[in-house]
Amino acid sequence: MNYRKIIFYLILICVFGFVLGNGQNSLASNQAIRVLFIGNSLTTFNDMPLIVEKMGSTAKEKISIETFMIARGGDSLDRIVTSRMSSPSKYFKWIESKKWDYIVLQDHSKAPISGRNQMIRAAEVLVEINQKNKADTIFFMTWAPKEKLHQIGEISMVYNNLSKSLGSKVAPVGLAWDYITRNSTIDLYDFDGIHPNKVGTLLTACTIFSTITDQQCEFSSGDFPKNLSKKDMEYLRDTAWKVYSSSLPKYNKEN
Repeated sequence: MNYRKIIFYLILICVFGFVLGNGQNSLASNQAIRVLFIGNSLTTFNDMPLIVEKMGSTAKEKISIETFMIARGGDSLDRIVTSRMSSPSKYFKWIESKKWDYIVLQDHSKAPISGRNQMIRAAEVLVEINQKNKADTIFFMTWAPKEKLHQIGEISMVYNNLSKSLGSKVAPVGLAWDYITRNSTIDLYDFDGIHPNKVGTLLTACTIFSTITDQQCEFSSGDFPKNLSKKDMEYLRDTAWKVYSSSLPKYNKEN
């Protein structure tokens, strides 16, 4: 074999390797982000995880998100961990049976106030399990009840401390709710003053979307409730981004 043929084959190999490498990178960038939501009715109301998924297709930089949800009304992280110790738990089967990029943990709304020690212990167990399965944890910071808005300080403190001690992210949903409630007439609560109405769910989904993707969410026209203007929707979107990007940078940004 002469030198010309050798050089030709070397060039061919290099070109083929370059194209193959680029193709693999392109494939990796197009793979969907897989997100498992674990929580209770604050997560399930108005199909919030599905809204997060749809926001991927309406974002300025489109991104594929696949969401899965396992939640039961009234559940807490402590109850989930306790159930595993007594019998096989569907929650842990889901965590361990699939490859997740993120697992979003939402505790009972009263846990940071009246069940803090149990919440911390359960969070430690769940984060360790998530890490073993190579999934990043995002804590879904809940909001204060409509009649007890002062509780948001304690709620956010507990979630922020968990985030810092366990090296996990926090979706500062509760802080976004607090900002909107105190600075506008937009109502986020359902009739019971605890669960979200459609607008509250949109704000929640937007804040979680930003935490997952580090992008500002975009609403589609079909998301607009009839009683909300386009200006109001932009205000929700901008608030979610402002709270996410400025309130908890040392917990949510990569080092």
